[in-house]
Amino acid sequence: MENPEFTERQINKALKAASPLDISVRWDGIYPDPEDDAVFDVYYNEDSTDYFVWDHGSELDVVECLRKHVYSVINTSRSHDVVADIIIAVIEEDIAAGKLGEEA
Repeated sequence: MENPEFTERQINKALKAASPLDISVRWDGIYPDPEDDAVFDVYYNEDSTDYFVWDHGSELDVVECLRKHVYSVINTSRSHDVVADIIIAVIEEDIAAGKLGEEA
């Protein structure tokens, strides 16, 4: 696993470059044990969403929390840019569906 601060910076840089929306990720601040994943919460307009990024070291999962302790992997990539594109797509879908934004 890359260091979590680096991963956070790289994903946020990719999000900013790919979309004008106020989307960001924030590392939860917990340094994982070697067998655990670093976790990044996804935010839209400074509000938390139901999305997370799990850093497995060799790849990153974009994950949705369906309900407490029930998660679904949306997609996986090794690229920070691709992860940003996946996050942007799901946020845009939620905005269009009225789940996020002012009308939510």
